[in-house]
Amino acid sequence: MPKHFLLSLLTAAALMAALPARADEPFRDHRYDSWKVMTLPKDAIVFAGNSITDMHNWTEAFGNDPRIVNRGNSGGYSHEMLQTAETWARFKPAKVFIKIGTNDLGTGYTPEMVAGNVQRTVDIIRAESRKTEIYIQSILPARDQQNRTPATTQATNELLRKIAEHTPRTTYIDLYSRLGGILQGAPYSLDNLHMEALGYRIWCEALEPYLGGIKCVYPANTEQRQDTGGLGYSHGMRATYFSMQPVGHDDVLFFGDEMVKNGEWNELLHNPHVLNRGSHWGYGGDIACTSRFVDAAFANRDIVMREDPKQVLLYTGTADLNGKTPLEDIEAQYKALIEKVRREAPTSKIALVSLMPTMWPNDRIPAFNKWLRETAAADASLSYIDIYTPLATPNGAANPAYFKANYIYGLGYAVISEVLARHIDGCTPLTLRQARKNKADYERRAAKWLEN
Repeated sequence: MPKHFLLSLLTAAALMAALPARADEPFRDHRYDSWKVMTLPKDAIVFAGNSITDMHNWTEAFGNDPRIVNRGNSGGYSHEMLQTAETWARFKPAKVFIKIGTNDLGTGYTPEMVAGNVQRTVDIIRAESRKTEIYIQSILPARDQQNRTPATTQATNELLRKIAEHTPRTTYIDLYSRLGGILQGAPYSLDNLHMEALGYRIWCEALEPYLGGIKCVYPANTEQRQDTGGLGYSHGMRATYFSMQPVGHDDVLFFGDEMVKNGEWNELLHNPHVLNRGSHWGYGGDIACTSRFVDAAFANRDIVMREDPKQVLLYTGTADLNGKTPLEDIEAQYKALIEKVRREAPTSKIALVSLMPTMWPNDRIPAFNKWLRETAAADASLSYIDIYTPLATPNGAANPAYFKANYIYGLGYAVISEVLARHIDGCTPLTLRQARKNKADYERRAAKWLEN
């Protein structure tokens, strides 16, 4: 391994050790941990970055091409991308699209710190695979915050451009000049930072020349027809993607909260027809939000393919049950959600997925799961999927082997995948045994960075 590469990693490790802990680290870390147990498909096309990458369904936006994988993480920083790059770089992807730095600048880091971490990440990719095509994408326009201003953003972008110029098989892509509409708000953004479907259509079209014939599926009138489902901010923006992406007879729609969102189910189950319709940002999610996602997912029937999917999975209610809403009211909301799915997709099978156990005692969750089981047993058109039991300890609490601060980690996602595969046709799930092996392989390889 080249000496300059080792020095860069040692420098990066020192930088990361000096960084303060942040309150949302368990949230970010559970997605990072899920990558450690996963592999990549042959000739993978990796999208790596922060929430602006993470929020989007890249695979679906490019026609459900299974080579395309999402390795963005909400709240992610450039030093975290560096630290976790080996989770995907070790599989020698065909292409990597990097977009990082917004959160760094927004919390006071300098352009030089961002560029240094991107350079070190590029070093890792090059050490693993000389043939991988690397695309460094510019930081996008965003509302001012601490060190994140138009001047510092463009200064960082100029440093990123220079990295690409001086690195073989590496290209700089200017997205900043294409997406100034983010600062105008709707129809580009609901928070002047993240994007609605229109922004992603522009982004995807900008990437088409680098994707070897893979085309963006967003319709030309996305701007006029994108639908927030009546939601605001991150949920509303995510709903706009659902409102523009097609659904076919062979598809399985998985609706739910951040547990659903942060699972790459098409990869975990090795089934490109399993489509993620979850929300994210923080633990849990409520039934009302999931209901709005159903509205968005079946909107625009006149311009987007809207066939009844083979199956609809529902995982929702954690936030409701962690609050004080009476259990019978929560059950009534859930019944209304089931009826909405039936109206929108009358021929689809519906599966009610139990809620996961929690680290603290919560008798309402087992009681609600019992109601879900009984509801499914009383209706031949419904089924019940129990993920609570395999994730729990004998006393019913969340098994710490699978959870941290109530967030499901990588091995837990493997457990869920094995259960779901028994209820969804055409799946070859990531097994717990394989997940343990993959994680051990990752940890062994990552350790060598600093041992040599």
